[in-house]
Amino acid sequence: MNKPSDNHEPQVPSAATATGVDARGIAAAQPGAALSARRRFLGRGAAAAPAILTLAAQPALGVTCYSPSGSLSKNTSGGRNYTGNCTGVSPGNYKTQNGGSANHWPSGWSSTDPISKMYTPVPAYCQTSGVDKTLNQVLWLGGNVDPNKFAFHMIGAFLNVLNNYIPPNVLDTDKLRQIWTDIHTLGYYEVGGVQRDRAWIVDQYLKPYGIAP
Repeated sequence: MNKPSDNHEPQVPSAATATGVDARGIAAAQPGAALSARRRFLGRGAAAAPAILTLAAQPALGVTCYSPSGSLSKNTSGGRNYTGNCTGVSPGNYKTQNGGSANHWPSGWSSTDPISKMYTPVPAYCQTSGVDKTLNQVLWLGGNVDPNKFAFHMIGAFLNVLNNYIPPNVLDTDKLRQIWTDIHTLGYYEVGGVQRDRAWIVDQYLKPYGIAP
């Protein structure tokens, strides 16, 4: 089975360097003074520090994201070809909206559409007595029925792509359908010559890169 072309290699922007500014925003006159001021600040507000650092680490416009092969090679490729930012909303957001027209569901799609409108083949856990479940019914499946909540996150990813929350050079609906088909027919999706299972797709790709967080 031919796979869609997937040649993006990532590039991660370099980290900012230290500024030599103390906790009050005043330039330190000497390196020792800056270090001392920083220690006093951390001593007073250590509990708040992790939250501040976490917020500072987030990209301004979303989460840095890559094509599937880019996500695999980003740690070994020398940081080339940064692709963009993904701002996907949680699949749980679509689940609770139930497909109302005033919500995030894209035009032409409803929570009552069968899963087969989005993805095929339809596995047994996405059916009831041989009848395809609706997208909303699949979104409500627990992890004990939907292994690794793969269908949950793949539905969210598809809707996020349709809503233009994901750059087209990162992912499109054709590639998502290929991932779904391969997982349910082969048991894996090949990424950069490596066979990846549904757990990797969900936990190492869709969630951390803001595609279906």
